[in-house]
Order: sequence, then C-alpha cells, then structure tokens
Amino acid sequence: MKNYALVGHFDELTENLIIDIWKELKDKGISDYGFVYKDRVPHITFIDLKAKNNNDLENILCTTVLKPIDIEINTIGNFMGSKTLFYGITFNEYLRDVHDTLRIMFRDYVPYDSIYLKNKWVPHTTIASRLSDDDMLKTFEIAKNMKFIDSKIVKLVLLEIKENSEVQVVEELELREPIDTSEIMSRLSRIFRTD
Repeated sequence: MKNYALVGHFDELTENLIIDIWKELKDKGISDYGFVYKDRVPHITFIDLKAKNNNDLENILCTTVLKPIDIEINTIGNFMGSKTLFYGITFNEYLRDVHDTLRIMFRDYVPYDSIYLKNKWVPHTTIASRLSDDDMLKTFEIAKNMKFIDSKIVKLVLLEIKENSEVQVVEELELREPIDTSEIMSRLSRIFRTD
C-alpha cells in the first residue's frame, strides 16, 4: 500500500505571507521547515489515504466540485508534547462540510487510525517543527504579528508520500465558482474513459 494525502493550497497572498515567515525563520537560523523538501508549499491537510495505486483516488478527486473555501487564520498553536508550531484555522461550517464530504468520498482509503478523522482533525498549517523550547519562543514572536485578510483555500492537491518522506503531486483540482455543466461532464468522462 502506498501513502497519500489530500491537501488544500491557499490563495497566493496567504501562501506568500507564510513563505515569508518560513524565510525569516530560516534566515535567523531558527527553522528550515519550509525548505527541507523541494517545492514545499503552505497547506492544510484534509485527509491521509492508503491505496495500492493512485488511479481510484484520482478518479474520485476529478469528480469533486467545490467552490473556494473562505478561511480565517487567527490563532497560533502547538500540539501538546510536540515541537511544532502552527497557525490554527477556524473550523467554520463550510470547512467542516468540505472535510466531511472528502472523508466520505475517500472513505475506503482512509486509515482507521488517521489523525484526520472527523472528531480528531485540527485544521492548521505548520509554521515550523522540530523546535527547541528556545526556538519555539522565537518562532512564536515572529509569527504572532502576521495579519491574514480574506484567506482562501483555492486548490485541492493529491500527494503521494514516498518512503523517504518526499512528496509527489499526483493530481490538482482548482476550486472555483461558478462551475458550468460542461466542466462537470468533462470530469465525469475522465472516470468512464475506455482507453
């Protein structure tokens, strides 16, 4: 079985604000979290998945029809006992509905012990991880003054998590509205193609 994750990418402004924080942390020698892996992008993880291959996962994703997700980033948090600091994302009704919908759509592939299950999921985007206590405080001081305005999740991305923890983009889905029926039909035809 291979490991996958379905993540959401932010609008360009929000993404750049978080990358700027990552750059400042790296420049000050506090954390290189944002640059450990090539092409790391600020994101929110919706679900983790296990599958023999990505064909079924791609087919499910390509039938997904969602509008961009308005989000509010207004807290900084830490998972107790971890060395990770994150921006918390307010759990609004639409975000909850999207998470529930994705979890149901991919239910055959979600591990039973997933930390992204309905009553366990904590919507967030990581600022830095593997921090010492001192670096945790320094990171907090840098990250606390960030002001996010009109943030959105604008893309769903299916990632394959390789054995060496590298990630590979399998499929991307832009979230936008309005969506016309020809686009829906085009997505459905990808599932039922005979080639």
